[in-house]
Parts: sequence; C-alpha cells; structure tokens
Amino acid sequence: MKEGYIVLMPNEDIIQLDNLNDVVLMIQEFNKKTIEEYCDDYEIEYDDMSKNEMNFASGYSVGMPRVFKTEDVVDIIKKSNIIQCEKDSLISKFKLTDKKINLEDYPDLEDILDECDEIAVENYL
Repeated sequence: MKEGYIVLMPNEDIIQLDNLNDVVLMIQEFNKKTIEEYCDDYEIEYDDMSKNEMNFASGYSVGMPRVFKTEDVVDIIKKSNIIQCEKDSLISKFKLTDKKINLEDYPDLEDILDECDEIAVENYL
C-alpha cells in the first residue's frame, strides 16, 4: 500500500503526500497565503500581528486543512457500507498514484474521513 498522508483542503481537494514534512510545508504555505489575504482585507500589517491573530487569520475565510494517514483512510473504506465498486475505486486511488482528487467526486468519502483519526499537524508547524 502507498504510504503517506491524505490532506483534505478547505476547497474539498484531497491531496496525497508521501511524508509529513511535505504536509507541513504545504500547510505552512496555505496558512501564509490566507494570513496575507486577511491582512489585505483588513489593511493590517503582517509584522504587527500577534500569534493569536495569525492563528485566527489562517483559517478565517475558508477553514483549515485536515490531515489523515492514508492507511487509516483505506482501512475505514474497507469497513464501510458504501457500494463495492466505489470502495474499489477509492482504494485504488489511494493505493496507487493519484495525488489529487476532489471530495465532490466521492460523496461518501466525507463521512469516511469523519470516522478517521485526524493528525494534529499544528504540533509540527
């Protein structure tokens, strides 16, 4: 099975990354972008913001990415009640090479992700 992590972005894109360092870098970039947008919207200087303000700003408009271990997601899919062809499709996406899919393409996947343990990436930021 493909090792790694699944990141659910606020825009419902699901991105697979091979290691936690890549996950952290992607989320840092996402946070930087959303904080800059917040600063532009409220005419605030980035350098004047406190850490609490930055934490709020990083998810203020769209929410925060959610991170899961690929193997945990695949295990929940296998145990789920979704139809077999959809199970097979999802499992093959996560086991093989697909790096990006959209949550809208798999309506049952949101419920599956809700059952998975989320990784607290903020501990690594």
